[in-house]
Amino acid sequence: MAIKVLYVEDEPDIRLVMGDGLKYLGIDITTVKNADEAQKKLQFEQYDVILLDMMLPGISGWEFAEKLKGGIYKDLPIVALTAASIVGQEQKAYKIGCSAYIAKPCEPAEVKRKIEETLSRCRKL
Repeated sequence: MAIKVLYVEDEPDIRLVMGDGLKYLGIDITTVKNADEAQKKLQFEQYDVILLDMMLPGISGWEFAEKLKGGIYKDLPIVALTAASIVGQEQKAYKIGCSAYIAKPCEPAEVKRKIEETLSRCRKL
């Protein structure tokens, strides 16, 4: 059974390329452009993991991750994606409850591998 991923990314080109790449690699992926759309999807679908751009407009990925981890989705793994390679960002992602961190740019195969590692680790806990 394919891994079900909710991918939250505001940049249409990145969303398309990464979404198509992950789909090609066998991931069952749903893409949305912001936290509001993601929240709506979560109400009606179950996902194995959220792939979350941290630099979203409006509600940032940081805020959205904290909200999810503080509520009923606390056990849903989040893989943080960010182009901001600022010192401390990876530690911040883990501190707010993200299960993994990937710096952009990245390839779909790298993201798939990180998702699989995250799910393997989280399911053992």
